Amino acid sequence: MVDLLDEWKKGSHIKSIDHNRSFYTRSINSLFKFRSFIFAIILYIMAVKQIETERILLIPYNKTLINKIQQEDYTIFDDMNLIPAKDWPDEDVLETLPRVLINLEKVSAPTGFESWMIIAKEKNEIIGDIGFKGLPDSEGRIDLGYGIVESARKKGYAREAASALIKWAFKDSKVLEITAKCDIKNTGSINLLTSINFERTNIEENMIGWSLVRN
Repeated sequence: MVDLLDEWKKGSHIKSIDHNRSFYTRSINSLFKFRSFIFAIILYIMAVKQIETERILLIPYNKTLINKIQQEDYTIFDDMNLIPAKDWPDEDVLETLPRVLINLEKVSAPTGFESWMIIAKEKNEIIGDIGFKGLPDSEGRIDLGYGIVESARKKGYAREAASALIKWAFKDSKVLEITAKCDIKNTGSINLLTSINFERTNIEENMIGWSLVRN
């Protein structure tokens, strides 16, 4: 009788250990799933989404897009339902992309302070790019650059893109000033920057410096 009781106790003890082990395993798995869920939410919140205005979309470049463009493989845009303009990418874009890629290599995902494609919504056509040259510096300064292919110029796309991106950038409290430069003979850029409240700061080597300070 004592032996049977001992065996029953041992069996109950083993079952209790198994039950506890199973409970802890389920708890740990649930915890990891919960943490993964929270992490996914954080990534979703932090991820840079497109910026949309009345006529355009701004879509951030990533490393995959740049690599495909540099390889002249534009099939990736089929999946995105985008059509490159007949003169895109132009020489300015191809010259800029390596520098954009260097900035993207410094971060785990696009931050928005790199470069964006400009899409004309009417035809889902890629017509240029706009962006910054990296994250805000120690003084809260970022530098703006942009370009529109010749076939889409003088239609207000650059102004619309610049206004939208500037509004997006100033939502970040770390951004205190946005600078820009343009050639002294580039009347289009001079008129554009003036129209969105940039002020001239200096002229150096035929380039005009501009500044827009947070209100």
